[in-house]
Amino acid sequence: MGLMYLASYLRRLDPDRNIRIIDMALEELTPDNLLLILKEFQPDICGISCLTMNAKNSFIISELIKKWNKNCYVILGGPHPTFMPDKVLESHSIDFCVMGEGEKTAHLLISALENNEPYESIEGIGYRIGDSITLNNRLSALDITCLPWPAYDLIPVKKYFKSKIPPHSGRLKYSEYMTVMSSRACPYGCIYCHNIFGKEFRTRKPEEFVEELIMLNKDYGVKEFHIIDDVFNLQRETVFKICELIRQKLPGIAIAFPNGLRTDLLDKEIITVLKQAGMYYFAAGIESGSPEIQKVIKKNLNHARAFQAIDDAARMGIIVHGFFMMGFPGETEEQINMTIDFARKSSLNTAGFFAVTAYPKTELYKMAKQIGVVLPDNFDTYHYHHNTLNLTNMSLSRLQSLRKKAYWKFYADPIRVYKIISMTPRKTDILTNLKMHFRDFF
Repeated sequence: MGLMYLASYLRRLDPDRNIRIIDMALEELTPDNLLLILKEFQPDICGISCLTMNAKNSFIISELIKKWNKNCYVILGGPHPTFMPDKVLESHSIDFCVMGEGEKTAHLLISALENNEPYESIEGIGYRIGDSITLNNRLSALDITCLPWPAYDLIPVKKYFKSKIPPHSGRLKYSEYMTVMSSRACPYGCIYCHNIFGKEFRTRKPEEFVEELIMLNKDYGVKEFHIIDDVFNLQRETVFKICELIRQKLPGIAIAFPNGLRTDLLDKEIITVLKQAGMYYFAAGIESGSPEIQKVIKKNLNHARAFQAIDDAARMGIIVHGFFMMGFPGETEEQINMTIDFARKSSLNTAGFFAVTAYPKTELYKMAKQIGVVLPDNFDTYHYHHNTLNLTNMSLSRLQSLRKKAYWKFYADPIRVYKIISMTPRKTDILTNLKMHFRDFF
C-alpha cells in the first residue's frame, strides 16, 4: 500500500515518470529474477519498503542493486527506516532513507535527484556522506484528503486473489479482496507503537473513500475490503456515514478489520451499522487483561466496555479475534494470568498471544534500556511471534511457558472450537491460523 500511494503521488506531480512496482513475495522472485528485471527496466532510482523483521532481505536486495549499477540510487522507506535510520544508513548499499509518511518527502528527494539539485535540507530524509550520517526532522502530517488513490494499475490485483500469501487477518470470506485505508494515525499513547503516521488523526472524506471501493469492485471485481486503519472507529459520525454509503452503493460486499478496532469505543449501535455494511470480522486489540499493565503501556483500555463489545459482536454472528501481548516491563505472572482469564472468559472466537517487542524510538524501547535489557541487533528477532527479549522479572522460559499456557487455556474449549469451525467462511483458513500461532511451540 505504501509503494502504491507513493507511485500515484509521484505520477500525479509528474505524469511522465516511468514507475514499476515489484512484489517479490507475490511473484515468488529470486534475486536472479530481480536482476533480470533490473537489466530490462534500467531504473535510475530503486525504493524498497522495509519492515524490521525483513530488513535483512532489504539489505540483500540493495546490495544486488548496487552490484548491478553503483549509480542507481537506493532509498529505503517504511517502518524500519523510520525506527532505525542510522542503522539502515550504516549499509553503504543504501543512499537514503525516508522516515514517516513518505509521499511528499520521497517526491522532494526524487525530484532533487532527477534534477541534480541539493537534497540536504529536505525534511524527513536520512543520508550518508562518507561515514557521516545526517537525519533530518520529519515532515508534519500530510493532508490525506488531497492524496490520489493508490496505483492499483501497477500491481497484478487479481493475482493476489489466488496468492499463497495469507491476508493479514488470516481469513477471507471471498478470495477477491483488497486492503484499503480511510484514515491515518492514532491519537492514543501506547508505549509500543510504531508511530509512523504521527499522532494527528486524519480521515478521508467518506464519499471519496467509498468511491475508491466502488472502483475496485467495478474494475477489479473486489468483493471484500480489509480496512487497515490504525483506529477506524475513532470518529463515530464518520463510521455512520461510511457505512450508510456502503449499504447504498455496495450491497453484499464483505468488510474486515485485521488491524483492529478500538474495542472500548464500540457499542451495539456501531457494531450493528458495521454489520449491516458487511463487516463479518474484526480484531480487538486488548493487549493486557491487567488494569495496572494498561496504565503502564498507556493504552488505558476500558476492560468492561471492551468485554461487552466483544460479546455484542459475537451475538450478532461476527467473528472477533483478540490481540494480546505478554512480557511488558515489570509484568508479573499474576498479571499475565489476568490476560489469559480475560481472553478465556470472553466471547472471542480466536486469539493471538504475542511476544512483547521493543522497537527503537518507542517509549517501550527507552524503558527496556533503562532497566538494563540488552536489545538484539539481529533484525530477524524483531518478530511478534517470538520471545527474543524479556522485560519482566521472571525467567524467559517461564514467560514462554505462560504464552503456551494461554493458547491451551483459550483453545481447549469445545464450544469455542465448534464456533471456529462453524463460523470460519473458508475452512482451510482454520489450519493456517493455528499453524501461525502454535508454530513457536512445536
